[in-house]
Amino acid sequence: MGVLLLASDAWPKAFVDAVLDELGGDEGGSIVVGSGRTCLAALGMPVRRRALVVDDAPRDIAVGSLVEAARMIDPELPVLLVRYGWLGPPCEVDGVHIRPGPLVSQAGAEALKELLGTVMR
Repeated sequence: MGVLLLASDAWPKAFVDAVLDELGGDEGGSIVVGSGRTCLAALGMPVRRRALVVDDAPRDIAVGSLVEAARMIDPELPVLLVRYGWLGPPCEVDGVHIRPGPLVSQAGAEALKELLGTVMR
């Protein structure tokens, strides 16, 4: 799996997969999960991931708790957090890249490319 995408619906998958295709690599596409708990279960699978993208806040777990648990599972995993109510500029806090929404945009594509470009091997 290339990217684990936590989103409320599956339609951003095609966008993330297009970015992955543009960057190349053989890690595969993305997998979409709809809840924080499912995301944590997927992070526990023994597969290589390039990044975790959280498209807005999950409904079943606080985003801070999700990121903390993800860091316990995979401390090196890059995280892109897309916040739709974020009024500030893009920033990085404790290794989590925070960007205003929407994910499916030119700015979202650039943020994802930047994040994935740092982990390309």
